[in-house]
Amino acid sequence: MEQSDGELVVTVRAKSMPELRKKLLAILGETETESEANVSEEDFPDSIKSVFSDYQERTHGAAMLTVLQEKHKGKENAVASTELAKEMIARFPHLFKGKILSEISRGNVFSGNGLLKRKLIQIDFQKYEDSEDEYRMYWVKP
Repeated sequence: MEQSDGELVVTVRAKSMPELRKKLLAILGETETESEANVSEEDFPDSIKSVFSDYQERTHGAAMLTVLQEKHKGKENAVASTELAKEMIARFPHLFKGKILSEISRGNVFSGNGLLKRKLIQIDFQKYEDSEDEYRMYWVKP
């Protein structure tokens, strides 16, 4: 922390927006309320809690599974990762508060692989129109 010409200069390094927010609040002497820091159990439907027993430790995956079950049943309703991330933010604003869209979309890869191994979701790959690269499409069986 520096002070020069009547200005205060603070450099804060963080690996994510939630970490940055927490550090800034600590500098200001404020604390988050527990309801802001954590997503309550009521945010996840009972159907998710019953099939995804460790949902509290894997909230990203639980949010992903919730949105897929609510909006993307059947292969014809498959969704790309970025669109899924937007829907996850809309459905769980407190869980993803301070995170950027690309961060959530990248997290879908890891959570998606875990959910696929448990046979809770399906993943297909589609080619981009202008390249040989592929992107993921997520959905759940009806």
